[in-house]
Amino acid sequence: MKKLIIIAVIIIIIVAVLFLVFIGRRQTQQQVGGSGSVRPLPVPVSLPQPTDQTISLQTSQGSIVLKNFYNTAVVDNGPGAVNDINILMRSDIGNKYHYEMGYERQVSRFDIVLNTYSLEDAIKYRKEAEADFLNILGINEPDACKLNVDLIVNPTYVSIGNYPPGFRSETNYGLSFCQSGLPLQ
Repeated sequence: MKKLIIIAVIIIIIVAVLFLVFIGRRQTQQQVGGSGSVRPLPVPVSLPQPTDQTISLQTSQGSIVLKNFYNTAVVDNGPGAVNDINILMRSDIGNKYHYEMGYERQVSRFDIVLNTYSLEDAIKYRKEAEADFLNILGINEPDACKLNVDLIVNPTYVSIGNYPPGFRSETNYGLSFCQSGLPLQ
């Protein structure tokens, strides 16, 4: 009987150790990416959203006063989003999904993504997206050029669309009216 109790205790200890090893290994696997590099787990952050009619953003060239786009923005809680870090800017553009605009608070960057199947459409909707960008923020072109803005063409559309060979979707084309802006070609 005493041997049976000792064997039962040993089995319980082995099961408990295996359970703890399995749980620890599972948590480690969640933190390690496919290449073996450690990637941080999302940390919930709640940043206060301004409620005034205008906001001021600090740039490398000074402060710029903008319309408060948070008043009409939608929080992106999709994959990779951490609470209210990614803000999707909205305007009265109807059901046009040829482009998306957003603001990433963590890096103080505006993103414009063109969702078009051809270079001709990308050129057309770039102009429209830039005009909406200026309108949403209530600024002029020189002030827009002081902001950190990435404008790209969605790689998914380029891969299945009618783009010239060698077109680089991952390129940041910037705003066309800025000195740093690149032509879509």
